[in-house]
Amino acid sequence: MDCAPLSEMIERYLEHLKNEVVQEYHAQVRRRLNGFLSFAGPLRVRDVTRGKVEDYLDWLRTRNPDLAQNTLNLHLVALKGMFTWAVDREDLPDSPLRKFRLDAQVGRRRNRRPSSPETLRVLVDAGLWGPR
Repeated sequence: MDCAPLSEMIERYLEHLKNEVVQEYHAQVRRRLNGFLSFAGPLRVRDVTRGKVEDYLDWLRTRNPDLAQNTLNLHLVALKGMFTWAVDREDLPDSPLRKFRLDAQVGRRRNRRPSSPETLRVLVDAGLWGPR
């Protein structure tokens, strides 16, 4: 499988996922994997490296500087999941992303404003007395 086109491996993985996950999650994984494929171009499975994935995540950050850390992690999780699946099936000897983790400080937190006293009062009342 390592000589196969990455697009073929993506399609096989998505076919496997179709019966394992809900349709919405399947669509999200498809978008994330195809996003990587669009960025990287036509690759063979063996040509996917940690460096290429890092470049992809950097490219996503550059296109959208406000991208949340969690969103970047979801892109990485989709790729790692596919490679783990291929290793589990013994299609690949090892995953190029096996120990790859994003630094916690990579993403930016969004500024959040504190809740108003009125909002807090409504939440506490709802917890105590139920919704009105």
